[in-house]
Amino acid sequence: MPTVANATANRTLEMVLNEALDFRTMAPPTPLEVDWAEENLAGLPTTVQLVEGERAWHWRFEDGKYYRKAGEVWVDLELKQFGIDLYERSISKDLQFFRRLIERAKSGLFERGGWRRRTRADGSVFYVNTFSRLVDGPKLRAPLHFAAPCTEPGCIYTVHFGSEPDHDAEVIQGDGYRVFLTLIDPRPGDEWAVWIEKDDDVELSPARALAFARDIEWVAVAAQRLNADRNRAVSA
Repeated sequence: MPTVANATANRTLEMVLNEALDFRTMAPPTPLEVDWAEENLAGLPTTVQLVEGERAWHWRFEDGKYYRKAGEVWVDLELKQFGIDLYERSISKDLQFFRRLIERAKSGLFERGGWRRRTRADGSVFYVNTFSRLVDGPKLRAPLHFAAPCTEPGCIYTVHFGSEPDHDAEVIQGDGYRVFLTLIDPRPGDEWAVWIEKDDDVELSPARALAFARDIEWVAVAAQRLNADRNRAVSA
């Protein structure tokens, strides 16, 4: 998987100024920006990984405000993929910030949203967002839950925050309901289970009820498979 650590980029004054901009105050995207984003970015998936060897850090801009650099968010238009590379000691708010940058890019705020062209050592081209997250001061306030790689087979998340994470293997968004395949705060012997969330007072037509039942059955079968694998691993 590519990372921005493979990139060759010069840190210029323009980059520093761009990093300090507040993207929330920008004008809405123009129709041309929206059309370009819909054609090039709208359907791209996002991968998340924890990059070892570099820690999140704070820096102070000339206006006296503090900003936090906790990773890199990039997009490769040839690979058709967004990526978030979290630094060590990153927290969930950092990941949320990076996801918002991607959402803004997909809405049309790409170049104006801080995305800049970069070239890797092998000559391949990608774009990295230069914005940093505005924070209250030079240090984060406790308590903190730092990013850690997920080690639970089957979980769809590559990174968790906190020492006792919950895992999801399936998340199905239905019409008025959500079905999860979840392993909560796992201990030896615990099993994956089906969790259901339903909108209040939702009325299920026959077609919606059948879809609901099919989704539950799909997740239940997946739970049986994962539990069999987990029990074999525990007993090995």
